Amino acid sequence: MKIGRVVSVLVWTLLLAPSFLSGQEACGPPGPLRIRDMTPPAVLTLGFMPSSASLIGKGRWGFESHYSLANIFLMSDSVERYLKDREVPTPLSPEDFQGILDRASGDVFYFDGEIGLLTLGVHFGLTDRIQIFGEMPYFTFGGGSLDHAIMEFHDTFGIGQAGRDLVARDQYQVLMRFGDGVFSMADAPRDGFGDPTIGLRHSLPFFDGPWTAAMEWAVKPAVADEKAFLSNGHTDFGIQFMLERHWRRGGLYLSASYVWLGNFDLADFSPADIPSLTVAYSHRLSSRVTAVVQGLVSGSIFSDETRSELSTVEYQMSFGVRFRTGPMIVSAALTENLVNFQNTPDIGFHLGLCYVLNSVGRN
Repeated sequence: MKIGRVVSVLVWTLLLAPSFLSGQEACGPPGPLRIRDMTPPAVLTLGFMPSSASLIGKGRWGFESHYSLANIFLMSDSVERYLKDREVPTPLSPEDFQGILDRASGDVFYFDGEIGLLTLGVHFGLTDRIQIFGEMPYFTFGGGSLDHAIMEFHDTFGIGQAGRDLVARDQYQVLMRFGDGVFSMADAPRDGFGDPTIGLRHSLPFFDGPWTAAMEWAVKPAVADEKAFLSNGHTDFGIQFMLERHWRRGGLYLSASYVWLGNFDLADFSPADIPSLTVAYSHRLSSRVTAVVQGLVSGSIFSDETRSELSTVEYQMSFGVRFRTGPMIVSAALTENLVNFQNTPDIGFHLGLCYVLNSVGRN
């Protein structure tokens, strides 16, 4: 996986941006961690990153880049039964793929690998209460470079491996069957750009006093190649409600979203629409450093397709810090799945930065 190349983009942006942005305004209130759900194949759909309800202001441009790396090992019950009977921890062969499909009486899902997601975003304030935004994702795919560390962690704390010990490490393999549609990958696909997202954000003036609220409306048109695992092949729509309150050293942020999904052409898959709720609390440690703890509760994309753990509610917790440096805010965070461990990535790492530019001619 070309992780180093992606991280280099963030690092060089961090190093060079201050020389171009001297005298510009920073991003404003730290807000929640800008992290989306990385669970496949939901990561290919429209996914809201929780956001501050504060807008950047009329005539201002905002820029942000975020990189997430998620280690994922998910499988349906039918795949687990086959792997236990196989008793050989090797990569899945074409014969194994066919054997799983022949033995399983219903839907099949298997995903083993790592997904990296670099999201580049731009915002523009039409008025002090309305702004538009666009996001472009770039996906990287590879074997489980974190597999060894995760398995060692599980052994150290007596946590079961959830089937990781039944296959070889550092592989990227996918097998899906829903209805009559089948999709498989024996190796990682090529990196590439996914579907863009465009949207509008506006404040809600009837929230007075200490609370600030806003709404987001977004659409993700299908333009990328779904056969390369870069798109779900259909247009998605969604809304997000943001509510926040600040104290002298802390802030509380709530983001509730609902996304209407189209079908997946890859495997004749009709995903469930996704409701989600994110709650975040930030605490200012110094004038430049803020700590953030954030929880995500989300519906599963598989809830209409299967009754296994894949279809249960997703719970994820993130811990991060945000640094204010000149005109930018830089963030770093770690995400861990909770409660249900067979429907979300085992672990995720995140880096991000954002900054706001005044419009030309403004002081």
